[in-house]
Parts: sequence; C-alpha cells; structure tokens
Amino acid sequence: MKSHDTHVFIETLLQIAFSATPADVLEPLLDFSDFFNNICANEQREDHLMKTHRNIPLILCKLETVFPPEFWNIMEHRPIYLAQEAYLSGPVHFFNWLKKQGED
Repeated sequence: MKSHDTHVFIETLLQIAFSATPADVLEPLLDFSDFFNNICANEQREDHLMKTHRNIPLILCKLETVFPPEFWNIMEHRPIYLAQEAYLSGPVHFFNWLKKQGED
C-alpha cells in the first residue's frame, strides 16, 4: 500500500473494517483512528494537539493488550511523537507549500 492508502485505511476504513469486533478491541482502534484524524486535519488547534499528545500513550497501551508482542516494534510507538511534531511545525501540507515557495 502507498502512504496515502494507509492514511485512508487508518482514518476511515479502520472503523468500518473492525466494527464487528468486541468493544475492548474496537475502542482503542477507534481512538487510534481519531488520533490520526486529528493529526492530519487541515486546521490544528493547540488544545486538540496537546490532548492527543497526552492520550496516545494510553491508546497504545490499550492496543498492546489486544495485539500479541510480536506485532510491536519501534514503528508502532512512532505516533507518540507525531502530535508534538505537528504542534511544532504545523500541518504537513502547509510545510510542503512553504518548502516549494522557498525553491522558487
């Protein structure tokens, strides 16, 4: 899958694909999906980013109780830093636009 396909899956299709799972599995997956919706939003508010930054370790801990240890490696813990990076640098599409402006 390409990166855009992965984003679409995580942000929207994850909720549909796992809707029949038990509540203790579905809840952290939905929270994880909401986390990426907040991170990839066109407009980001400081209070939402800080709230997602505080909540992502809890979401990952809940997911660790659902998935086996073999599933986890360093990439599954990467979201811990994403909210802080979005807070410091702003929306990704805005950063790319500024980068292109500097090249002209």
